[in-house]
Amino acid sequence: KDENEAGADGENSTEALLARIPDMSDDDILKEMNDMDQYAFDPKNVLLNRGQFNELLELQTDAEPEFMQEIIDMYCVDSQGMLDELKEILGQHECTDQGYDSARAALHKLRGSSSTLGAEGIQLTCESLRELCVNKDLVK
Repeated sequence: KDENEAGADGENSTEALLARIPDMSDDDILKEMNDMDQYAFDPKNVLLNRGQFNELLELQTDAEPEFMQEIIDMYCVDSQGMLDELKEILGQHECTDQGYDSARAALHKLRGSSSTLGAEGIQLTCESLRELCVNKDLVK
């Protein structure tokens, strides 16, 4: 793939785009940003719920221009902690009742945070995994 080509398939991150910006025209930058936006909100990818995400964007004001960035940063830090907790739970308790209960609780927290942000793909994955824990059918 050409290094200046859009990454609508998820291969290119925002950081990669930012690194290429000095060499790009304004039209190319807008096209890449549009491609990334379409990929993130495409219903078949189920990454983000546009309605929920836009509701949070509406809370951002001129007085708090960094609001959304702060919310996303907090989500990333918190969700990484929840994933680390889940990994530890599954490593310690394996498939015991206590392990399933602890994993279910960790997945519930991550699902809630993801729902608040509009990270629908993660929310749906947590719901599926949580259901496996309820049925005690989670395989490592």
